[in-house]
Amino acid sequence: MLYKHPLMLARDVRYLAEGSLQAARSAYSRARVELADHFEPHTIEERLRTYAEEGARLNLLVRQVQLVEDALSGVRWVPRL
Repeated sequence: MLYKHPLMLARDVRYLAEGSLQAARSAYSRARVELADHFEPHTIEERLRTYAEEGARLNLLVRQVQLVEDALSGVRWVPRL
């Protein structure tokens, strides 16, 4: 059904990406404290780097999907000088 309603699909993708981004940010902010008793510091640092990379990827995805959603909604893009 969503192939008939691309705006609805774009919104759903944005909601999912925003939720994933929020979860990655939450995991990043809590990882050092929650994992300290179970893992070596270098292992936690590796995980934090992974969260940061995934957060950057998801942030870009949210912005890209927002542009698609705006275009499908008829929002005109005006370049900033």
